[in-house]
Amino acid sequence: MADSEKQKRKVVIEDMERGVVLARAKLEQSTQRKLRELLGERLVDALSSRSATERYAVNPDARAREGAFHLIAFHWQPTHSEKELYWTTLKNDPDAQVRQGAIVCLAKLYHGTRNQGLCFEFAKIARDESLPSPLRRGAYLGLFAVQGAPPSSSRLLAAFRLQPDEFLKQVDWEMVDSFLPK
Repeated sequence: MADSEKQKRKVVIEDMERGVVLARAKLEQSTQRKLRELLGERLVDALSSRSATERYAVNPDARAREGAFHLIAFHWQPTHSEKELYWTTLKNDPDAQVRQGAIVCLAKLYHGTRNQGLCFEFAKIARDESLPSPLRRGAYLGLFAVQGAPPSSSRLLAAFRLQPDEFLKQVDWEMVDSFLPK
């Protein structure tokens, strides 16, 4: 390969790297803004330790719980020692946004395990027409994660890019139903 071709590729790679850094910075700003919106002045305390975040996960304020689950999923990372909290929240929390946070935590914790109990719960949520579309979409995406779909999976990316209402028209119901009793 000629030096000029190597130089062109180097410039392209450097441009791409700058774009990735910029995109991450924007995402981080957006995430911080969302967390401040959800937790307000409690954000500093929630970020001070994992146990502080866990306290907010059971706070009476749904916005605090949503923020806590976001922190658990993306800042602290879900752990098996907290799995009962995630399961209980998934099944019992009255707030759909909080339940979505529990879905993310469970999907990350059980990624690639093919856990049948979790697949059943996610499939049940995805099928429940009385639930909000974003929650159903989250459960559907969670099915892919538990089945071990890599983040770059074309089916997963296609489902992720769709808006919640559009997504319901594109669901692979045969796959969802395969986790439910006949």
